[in-house]
Amino acid sequence: MLQKLILNLKSSNFLVVLFCTLHLGAALSFSLTFQNNLIRLAFLLLCSISLVIALRRHAWLSDAKSISKINWDEKEKKWFLEQKNGEILEAKVQTSSVVTPYFAILGFRITNGGRDAIYRVSRSVLIFPDNVDKEEFRRLRVLLA
Repeated sequence: MLQKLILNLKSSNFLVVLFCTLHLGAALSFSLTFQNNLIRLAFLLLCSISLVIALRRHAWLSDAKSISKINWDEKEKKWFLEQKNGEILEAKVQTSSVVTPYFAILGFRITNGGRDAIYRVSRSVLIFPDNVDKEEFRRLRVLLA
């Protein structure tokens, strides 16, 4: 049985391309839909802000609240998420999580307090093979299968 699983997350080039493509598609389709230039500009600004936040939090992992490490401890039957700022969150994997051979979208429900617990009920972590060790990714898929 798997005793301990430690996933050290690193930046993902695939997520950068994915987020840029999705945000560009949204901006393009919105700009083709509306004729008012002020509305287009406002949406483009909001879309750009959203892109920067998504890239910093999930793709580059440069935000202080980015999850940089995921630990599973079999003995304690607990998941621990370590943020870039060093704060450790205790969590449970939600049933809405998706694990495939190509990627994983893990939804965690935070179970410990923390400084701003009222605002942080759940967190999602996007994992692709280019931002974790291949063997650890395989072990994660086996654990959650």
